[in-house]
Amino acid sequence: MCGITGFIDFAHSLPREEALALATNMADALSRRGPDGSGCWHENTATLAHRRLAVLDPSPCGAQPMLSESGRYVISYNGEIYNHLELRQELGQSFRGNCDTETLLAAIEAWGLETTLEKINGMFAFALWDRQERTLFLARDRLGIKPLYYGCVNNFFLFASELKAFRVVPGWTGTVNPAALGLYLQFGYVPAPHCIYENFHKLPAGCTLKIFAADKITAGNYWSLSQAARKGWKNQFPGDEEEAAGALEKLLDDAVSAQLLSDVSLGTFLSGGVDSSLVTALAARHCSGKLKTFAIGFTEKRFDESEYAKQVARHLGTDHRTLTVTPEMALAIVPQLPKIYDEPFGDASQIPTVLLSRFAREEVTVALSGDGGDEFFGGYPRHQFIPSLWHKFRLLPLPLRQALAAMLDKVPCNAANYSHALLEKILPGVFRHRDVGDVLPRLGNLLRVRNENDLYGATLFPWQTNPVLHKDLIDPAGEFMAGAVELPLARRVMLADAQFYLPDDILTKVDRASMSTGLEARVPLLDHRVAEFALSLPPHMTEGKGLLKKVLSRHLPPPFFDRPKKGFGVPVADWLRGSLKEMASDLLSPENLRRDNFFDAGVIEKKWRTHLSGRTDAKEALWPLLMFLLWREGERRR
Repeated sequence: MCGITGFIDFAHSLPREEALALATNMADALSRRGPDGSGCWHENTATLAHRRLAVLDPSPCGAQPMLSESGRYVISYNGEIYNHLELRQELGQSFRGNCDTETLLAAIEAWGLETTLEKINGMFAFALWDRQERTLFLARDRLGIKPLYYGCVNNFFLFASELKAFRVVPGWTGTVNPAALGLYLQFGYVPAPHCIYENFHKLPAGCTLKIFAADKITAGNYWSLSQAARKGWKNQFPGDEEEAAGALEKLLDDAVSAQLLSDVSLGTFLSGGVDSSLVTALAARHCSGKLKTFAIGFTEKRFDESEYAKQVARHLGTDHRTLTVTPEMALAIVPQLPKIYDEPFGDASQIPTVLLSRFAREEVTVALSGDGGDEFFGGYPRHQFIPSLWHKFRLLPLPLRQALAAMLDKVPCNAANYSHALLEKILPGVFRHRDVGDVLPRLGNLLRVRNENDLYGATLFPWQTNPVLHKDLIDPAGEFMAGAVELPLARRVMLADAQFYLPDDILTKVDRASMSTGLEARVPLLDHRVAEFALSLPPHMTEGKGLLKKVLSRHLPPPFFDRPKKGFGVPVADWLRGSLKEMASDLLSPENLRRDNFFDAGVIEKKWRTHLSGRTDAKEALWPLLMFLLWREGERRR
């Protein structure tokens, strides 16, 4: 795993030495992604740079940027191609070393970029310069496991694995995009192709970008989640559940086996849940020695699931280690988060993910994780409750729902809580056993949606009133869901999670956390063959991860894992009233909120007061805001 960066100088304004010096500075900003080596390459208007984390073939044969055998192509590449040994056999030629970068270049020379992208199985983001056509290509893996940003400053087209590489470029301003900020407070992350900075973007999953030296840019995609879902829906798996479990186990076993290929030490993240337990069970079966496994725990017992991980580890016979997170450890890591995540990021489970990555890196260089099972096998409650909620809502005309929402807005917090017993009978199940006074405003937001496609985004929004000023209204999730109306609503909700939440929250969280400490994280459940198989399953096989549980039951007794989903819970609400209260109070002060004129300070102050009082749990609204403000404070200091 590595860091890539570079640029095209459209005006050809920089001499060679200055271009190389700039690219070196950009790459050095990504040094944590690649602590084992660095390199730069320049020709005419194009400059590519690379920081290396040596996982396959740590010899100089794997150094980048790398030229193809003919000298036509130059690549700066981040990722792993898991089927590169099979591709070498198909290519039938000799190679200098054993790294997959050389395989990738040979495949592009032999088959062209488009065919190569269809053939390769892996996680990747790369920049490819065609010296003959004087054209730069950017490409990102099918499911968005590896990041890639791009944009323009003056007459330079820039690209990089992380935004921090751009900040050393002369002319960089770092102007915040208000529309992206509005999206961020809705989702807790900035969804692709948007970026927190104006004039910059994320390359979406499964997409390519073609940049001509003559200042022309064209976009395309070689794999589409929506198209794969339509194809799967039309050609559904014909067998019964037992046959489906057998087919899935074979795919997963092959994916895990392929991702165990490494020239460095390897282990797995193990939470004790279905996904990580399944990956660990399959990995332990293929591992020649004792597999190393790593788990996180909390001193707050209601969040601590580390005992489940220990039970699974004992049963599978792994070499298991647990790190227990204390409030003091959390307090120490929070100020580092903006630098690690680079773009505002509001998922509080980033804290244990960073700590777990650092903990694992003491023993291994590669860790397999269980991410992806929820998104493709129906693991989130919203996959069921959004269709259920819409079934009820559509019976009421929109004006009546809007009137009910207006009434809910006026219910005092305390009155709502006293009426808990009555309200619990009519609230959707996902909202039960929570503070009703906090839930009612969110229910009001849901009642106002105009159609079923808008319901997904509305369920995520933790604010009754968006505190962002001067924002444009964008609903990328609603647009995405509307583009697949031939699919059932439950399947579209899962697809929206796979399109947005998975790459821009879950995978971003793991990538930045792991790469900040030089650890490569691999995700076998997101082998694209597994994803395409899941998209071909009939609806009853993608509810509550039933099929994954059926496969896992062949390796672990059900009592080890068959329990209510908890997720990677973090006691942020308690921390904000305790060890993090002083920091949060400073960031949320009216004076600080008004510095940039981004926010309605009154709306935020009210939310903070009610959280501190204990009447509501507003962590879902406050944590992303705090992470933006902390990030913004770091921006000012640069």
